[in-house]
Amino acid sequence: LTLADDFENGPGPVWQLQRIKSDGLRPVRDPAGLDRNVLEITLRTGDKAEGIGERAELSEANRFHLPTGTDVWYSFQLYIPTDFPVVDRRLVLGQWKQACGDCTADHSPAIANRYRNGVFSITIQEADKRVVLFEEKADIRGRWNQLVYHLKLTPPPDGFLQAWLNGRQVVDYKGSLGYPDDLE
Repeated sequence: LTLADDFENGPGPVWQLQRIKSDGLRPVRDPAGLDRNVLEITLRTGDKAEGIGERAELSEANRFHLPTGTDVWYSFQLYIPTDFPVVDRRLVLGQWKQACGDCTADHSPAIANRYRNGVFSITIQEADKRVVLFEEKADIRGRWNQLVYHLKLTPPPDGFLQAWLNGRQVVDYKGSLGYPDDLE
């Protein structure tokens, strides 16, 4: 199964827009000057979705969710504007979560892309502990950054995460990846 979306006319049927305000998503001309439209996601102070804090989320449509333990590849490009504020504040730019059964545990993402204080990082969650697998301290703003992930979310030791940033492998992790109580 291969899913793709060029966002030329906005998000296609691959996505669900459950945690984003209607004006938070729009196709725009490529800010790097390429002859194409790209998807701009905007989060403004106070934009809250489902009462769970400030959110602007583009999520895979439910019908494409894969079972825990699936070996899968993801690739996308990320552009952060040059004038994007560099602040000491939590910002998740992408995340992977397992299906959660009854969801009462409300786990943090098993894998996350984060941007804080001008540092881009890739993290995993081990129980209550966040582990930083990679940090890019060089400024990634003002240019397209190609991100490629090969992963398998599975709690007992067969999980893995490989990640590439702009063609350079930056993560090669093997071990538990995910939550044992979220095995769906």
